[in-house]
Amino acid sequence: MSNADQAIARVAARQHGAFSRRQSDEAGFTRSARQHRVRSGRWIELEPGAYVIAGTPITWRTHLMAGCLSCDGVASHRSHARLYGLDGFRPRRPEITIERGRALVRPGIDLHESKDVHRAPKVAVDRIPTMTPARLAIDLGSVVRYPLFARAVDELLVRRLVTYSDLLDVLVAYAKRGRNGSAALRAFVTEGIGTAVTDSMLEQTFLRGFAPRGLEEPIPQVEIHDADGFIARVDFAFVQAMVAMELDGRHHHGRSQAFEIDPAKRNRLTTAGWSVLVYTWRRLIDRPDGVYAEVERARRAGLASPNRAVPIIRVAGRPHLWTPPAA
Repeated sequence: MSNADQAIARVAARQHGAFSRRQSDEAGFTRSARQHRVRSGRWIELEPGAYVIAGTPITWRTHLMAGCLSCDGVASHRSHARLYGLDGFRPRRPEITIERGRALVRPGIDLHESKDVHRAPKVAVDRIPTMTPARLAIDLGSVVRYPLFARAVDELLVRRLVTYSDLLDVLVAYAKRGRNGSAALRAFVTEGIGTAVTDSMLEQTFLRGFAPRGLEEPIPQVEIHDADGFIARVDFAFVQAMVAMELDGRHHHGRSQAFEIDPAKRNRLTTAGWSVLVYTWRRLIDRPDGVYAEVERARRAGLASPNRAVPIIRVAGRPHLWTPPAA
């Protein structure tokens, strides 16, 4: 056995027997050497560009790994659930998610296309590439009925593979109105969380929705002042643009915002030149794209507005006089 054969055998042993054309190149095989091994029967091409060495036991995981290597994709949906051993999911045709627009055809694989798979966090389960358990919770709702979906997500929660905060985060990051799977996860979260939406959970979820959309993150917990003194402490702010954001969870747990109780404070913010946006947790999970689009429009409008006053704020308890950056 050549050094290249030994190297590719070690790679295959780590990947349920499968390896890719690129990995064979890296091990030292030329194109002709690879073709010779396939023609002679020493290698078997399970999927285009994905092989096993003859005599290797071929299991469901071998086929799934070969599919991921062939498509440059990740195990998803029911295959993802099976990797976690969730009750009710048996070995079946591999399901793999790839980047939208690649137009691949694999007769033995159920392919799903996603335009955000490239920015979804990746993990390996039993050495097979896939996405996070929270992402599974949104994908699974598009391919199974709700009772099986709810049992699966319950099991993820019981096994502490996800938390409700994780589910909120993935809803805000990836769910769109009308997207397959969004409605199931939204219904599950709404029913399951009930009155347990805490201020910190809501704030963390809101803040984590900016990065997946490539948007600038606001500053949390900003105290705003004017010439007469303290006005209000807001949950988030774009200081230079003078846009304040408040998250209102009163629908569930009786939270009251100081500036909501006292309209005079809101008026002082407006007079001082601030725009104030208020979002409930239901709006955040029902229409996250609309929320972040509105915030970004307000930020851009604020930056473009002439004759802005210089706001006086406190960040993390320290006074700070905001000075716009030099052009």
